Amino acid sequence: YFSDGLSEEILNALVPISDLRVISRTSAFAFKDKDLAIPEIAAQLKVSHVLEGSVRTAGDQVRITAQLIEVSTDSHLWSEAYSRPLENVFEVQEEISSAIAEQLQLRLSPADRSERPTENVEAYRLFLRGRHHYQQRNPEDLELAVPLLEQAVAEDPDFDEAWANLAATYLVVGYGADEGFEALYEKAQDAADRAIAINPRSGLGHAVNGLMAYGRRDFEQAITQLDRAIALNPAESNSYLWKGIVLFGLGYVEEATAIMLEAEQFDPAFANLHNWLADTYLALGDAEGARHHRDMAMAVDHQFDFNSNADLARLDDGVEGEIQVVEAVMEEVPDSTAMMTAYIDALRDPAETDRAVQAILAYEGSNVRIRKPYLLYRLGAVGPALDAWRTEIANGRTLRASNELSAFWNGAYTENLKEPLLPAFFEEVGMADYWRAHGDPYYCRTVGDNVECGEP
Repeated sequence: YFSDGLSEEILNALVPISDLRVISRTSAFAFKDKDLAIPEIAAQLKVSHVLEGSVRTAGDQVRITAQLIEVSTDSHLWSEAYSRPLENVFEVQEEISSAIAEQLQLRLSPADRSERPTENVEAYRLFLRGRHHYQQRNPEDLELAVPLLEQAVAEDPDFDEAWANLAATYLVVGYGADEGFEALYEKAQDAADRAIAINPRSGLGHAVNGLMAYGRRDFEQAITQLDRAIALNPAESNSYLWKGIVLFGLGYVEEATAIMLEAEQFDPAFANLHNWLADTYLALGDAEGARHHRDMAMAVDHQFDFNSNADLARLDDGVEGEIQVVEAVMEEVPDSTAMMTAYIDALRDPAETDRAVQAILAYEGSNVRIRKPYLLYRLGAVGPALDAWRTEIANGRTLRASNELSAFWNGAYTENLKEPLLPAFFEEVGMADYWRAHGDPYYCRTVGDNVECGEP
């Protein structure tokens, strides 16, 4: 189902119904305040029914209206309005879920009747607002999410779901922060540990632990934690995405694509998911698939990953197409101008590559949009790219460095995989040992003590 036109303090955490494929709130809210007809929204989300409604609060009172629409007939199957004290909002949620189940001829099982997340209504309001801002992922919303979720756990220190979402928010904010990221990672770990201590079945708490383990390059623990997260909460798209990112970094391109496509089934308007899918499709050599996911990401929030966009622009319009993408990043990150100008010169004239490499290595900025190992790798400067990667580790940028392992699997630069330095690097970071235990990745083979790369 789908909730639209709801206030910022939406109380939309209805009792889940296991027999339904429920679209994630991330995708549902992608259509909030957009002038689209219900059939058009339903077609984009690939759903047969839409739940539309509104929530209004006044003091300690809440008024909730809801109507269930069958898309194929454009008919209203059910509608109701509820005016209750705010403290009774959980009963209203259960009533709405039961009404939906009845209209769709489903029955709520005991497993579907989950326990209340908290008895503190104010903590719940703060949590819902904070989670909504976290899911948007942009810096402005993330800045709003942190204090709201911190207030939620202050109101109810035993609210495990608020702790888990606070952990995920700290982690994402830390990833993009120019300064103070190490402290944010520590806060993320502490919050995840708190969520799991309160509720060992906290799926998002385990997912945060999985991504933190990936930052440490503990690949076994990363996959174990993310698998547990998915088993505990199969409707949390972050867990699927993060597992896909880990698999992609390890070179398991087909498996990464498959797990991300699972997430797309219930979170089809998750922009960051489409950004990563564009990357995996490029690694598979499927430009049309990459373009599809680029367009999906752009349709949601008009932002798209620089590296994938540059690759697609080069496929479509040659070097000058890629240069246009680079110039756009220069405008967004002005302190990168000298470095990016040198990079453009090298794209137009390979004789300028050494000068570009020096300019990239000299760049001291830390904007998340600028990934030095990627730029160097794209120029064929594999050794300097590995040095830049090691520098990020030394500077504490461990999670960014792990995410950048995906650069090796770009289908446009498979010749780089024949660089003699790479097998030793794959041994150094533990990837080769993981391959020996779990099977070879898409572009490499382990042969005894040796690693050979270059062909799928």
